[in-house]
Amino acid sequence: MLEQATEVTASLVRKLRKLSNVEEIQDDYETLQTIEGDADRLMVGLLRDLYQGNVDAKEVVILKDIYELLERAIDHCRDAGKVVFQIALKYA
Repeated sequence: MLEQATEVTASLVRKLRKLSNVEEIQDDYETLQTIEGDADRLMVGLLRDLYQGNVDAKEVVILKDIYELLERAIDHCRDAGKVVFQIALKYA
């Protein structure tokens, strides 16, 4: 999902540089929103499984930190996409 989010974000930036159609940028932004929502749902499930499973405490902490970093990275992609979308709307 992180790879998908970064690809869509890069696509948004390319489209903004070319001053592409606002509808195309909006479609990509909505795709980013969907990816971020799916990632949040996946994160909740992974954390639930992590805390309910028979996992060593050290491993729980490490995996939780990794999951949170991945979630934060995807959130930042969404935030960057929002900025691109707002710029596209402003100059449309």
